Amino acid sequence: TMRLKAYPFHAAVEEFISKHQKVLVIEQNQQGQMTELLRGAYPHCANKIFVESNCDGMPLCPQDMAHNLTEGGYFGH
Repeated sequence: TMRLKAYPFHAAVEEFISKHQKVLVIEQNQQGQMTELLRGAYPHCANKIFVESNCDGMPLCPQDMAHNLTEGGYFGH
């Protein structure tokens, strides 16, 4: 797990992405702005960066996100 707090990204962000097969960015933004910043900053890792957006105007609900992630196929389903 990594929490991004600033742009430009710290060197640890690239290290984190490189160590993982898939990186899922959970955003509360329809356009996926953070995901696009990551893909642009690390184009060699862009194919492993995925986004799950919650853009219905409501706060993130852990139960809903867990359902979306397991049903969305992010974990090999």
